[in-house]
Amino acid sequence: MWPTENTFDLLLFGLLPLIYVVHRIIRYGVTELVSMRTIGIVFVWMGYHLSAWIVYITDERWRNFLLVPSLIDEALLFSSLCMIAFLFGFNVLSEKNTYSNIYSSKIKNLELPEINSNWLIWLSLIMIAAFIFRVHGFDEVLRSSVPRGHLDEQFFGREGGLIEKIRHIVQVLYPIFGIVLACMAALHVLERRVLTIDRLMTGVLCLLAGSLEGIWSFSRDAGMPFLIFAFIALWVRGSRALGFAVAATTMVYFLGSIGLDQRGNFYPGLANYMDATVQYISNEKSYDHEYDGISVDSNPLGSVEAWTKKISLLDKDESSGIELIGKFILRLHPFPSAIVPIPEIGPDLTVVMNSVGVSGITTPAFAEIFYALEYGGVIFVFIIGSVIAWFENIARKKPSAIALVCVLLCFISWPLGLHNGIRAMTRPLLYAYVLYWLSNQYQINMYMKGRRRTLKALSDKQ
Repeated sequence: MWPTENTFDLLLFGLLPLIYVVHRIIRYGVTELVSMRTIGIVFVWMGYHLSAWIVYITDERWRNFLLVPSLIDEALLFSSLCMIAFLFGFNVLSEKNTYSNIYSSKIKNLELPEINSNWLIWLSLIMIAAFIFRVHGFDEVLRSSVPRGHLDEQFFGREGGLIEKIRHIVQVLYPIFGIVLACMAALHVLERRVLTIDRLMTGVLCLLAGSLEGIWSFSRDAGMPFLIFAFIALWVRGSRALGFAVAATTMVYFLGSIGLDQRGNFYPGLANYMDATVQYISNEKSYDHEYDGISVDSNPLGSVEAWTKKISLLDKDESSGIELIGKFILRLHPFPSAIVPIPEIGPDLTVVMNSVGVSGITTPAFAEIFYALEYGGVIFVFIIGSVIAWFENIARKKPSAIALVCVLLCFISWPLGLHNGIRAMTRPLLYAYVLYWLSNQYQINMYMKGRRRTLKALSDKQ
């Protein structure tokens, strides 16, 4: 039974990294609040420790169809070690003078690119069109004819061949365009010192357009564009944008909580989501309601349930440790999975829970790390911490729009890793490196062209 005699000690142990970053926030203010050091610890703690604390303090039953109570303590221990490893990895490369006033002023005075409102309108229309195409037409937008989990399976084979290939391409590009739209909307709102109502409303409507599919599907990450906005606002405007960030983060939690709490009662659809919102606000919600024998937890970031279920399958896996490590390494390859297949690390939870065609169940990144590497996985988390610190150092020392996007991609990797595998978590870091490398190459080429022109001008004068 859980909790055990060790649970409280493990919960306290998990508080140590959180106390450390809170201390730094008190010392350095908003600058530390948006540091990747703080972001990483907060996301991991909320994903693996928050639910355990709530249940432990309230003495309520923790019922979830994925939860394996006997492994909760192990999830708490491993996630705590990962937080500590991440901090060590981050601090190894993080420069002590990162938070000096000169670096903070450079970021706050960063000249943001002006975003034409017409660009935002067109990109929003593209996102809306892609959303309608993704959900298989106008008829499905308001009230879907099939349950959640059928987004990619419904009407399968009806349109066939080329259309399905295009739909898959749209599926891959959709989140990328969503990130771009959220960034552009944030820059549009923040680009000038004086904020006007029309710019604010345009930004909010664009963020809602980027959230449509998440809202439609009752996803726990429906408000991701608002979270991106909050991060960018705090990063470039500091404490002056604290009100915006709090409002945007509240919206993220609100949208995610509705999706998580009410998804068992409604089919997908924007109209269904509105009905669910009314039910949620009218106190008819139930964080512990059962639907077909499944109890739903209220923490939108909760990852410990899927972690315990995945790790419970490890004892039955006949693969050797070397095989699992090889699969883990191959899973990190940078090529598209359609070109170079990626191996599965252990059984797929959707298959294990017999929810194929009803609901997809993803495996958290930390679960894949532990499944393949066990406690040796903290070394991999140490490396992730060092890589993220490297990007943040660049953004602090030489602020630019490109550096900001690179840090944003590091930020996005954390919520992705809570509910998706290690590949999904590390892809943004790869994209950030590619973007930074391309930017460097462009600057080098421009410098060399300028130098050649200067040398030619001097030789012509002679």
